[in-house]
Amino acid sequence: MKYILILFLLVSFNTFAESFDEIMESAESGNKYAQHNLALMYLEGTKNISLDHTEAERWFLKAAKQGIRDAQFNLGTLYNRGDMGVQRSYENAAYWFLQAARQEDVNAQYNLGLAYASGKGVLKNNIRAFVWWTIASNQGHKNAARNLNIVRKRLSSKELAGGKVLLSNCESSYLKDCD
Repeated sequence: MKYILILFLLVSFNTFAESFDEIMESAESGNKYAQHNLALMYLEGTKNISLDHTEAERWFLKAAKQGIRDAQFNLGTLYNRGDMGVQRSYENAAYWFLQAARQEDVNAQYNLGLAYASGKGVLKNNIRAFVWWTIASNQGHKNAARNLNIVRKRLSSKELAGGKVLLSNCESSYLKDCD
């Protein structure tokens, strides 16, 4: 029984090594899905891959530039946190949250609302916070719904009307014309 376990572990290790090498080769060849998967491996660290947020940033950026929504969100999160070798940049965070938000990532939409409400990385704008939190809230994001109720109270009736027009334009343009 002991030999079977050792054989299983050796086969598993070799399979992982081959899989990692294959993912790396594919990522280096430009495969956006492999780039995202490789970034996740570096982000979390595994038994065989050291945690390395700088490498995660590098690979997320490659995948994000090719339109991978999850890579865009993850990159925005890395920049928003700015830890473990990745320089904090609220501007870059907002940019990548916007890219993911336009692809219907509800958490990116929520985070973009936070950016507009706080003025971190973008000009503070409660109307735009209203728009993005409405979109996220409509998809069931509970924190967005809670924040939407708060920001709605801060808007004048004229600002609220303008926010509703912007929201309508945003939704009718499939989230492309939201600014």
